Amino acid sequence: MKKGDSKTDLVLAIGPEGDFTRSEYQSAKAAGFLALALGDHILRAETASIAGMTLLAYEFRPRQFG
Repeated sequence: MKKGDSKTDLVLAIGPEGDFTRSEYQSAKAAGFLALALGDHILRAETASIAGMTLLAYEFRPRQFG
């Protein structure tokens, strides 16, 4: 999904403590997921979910013009 898409459903998948397995990555990719990483930053699942949803809400918020 990219900015401007008319789709309204998003799914945020937070990886487990030991990361996703190769099989899980392949299954997610086959299902249309895009893989993103925070580089060297590692967040707890509770923090990652809040941070991820905040970023998605910001990026896909309705835009006000005028």
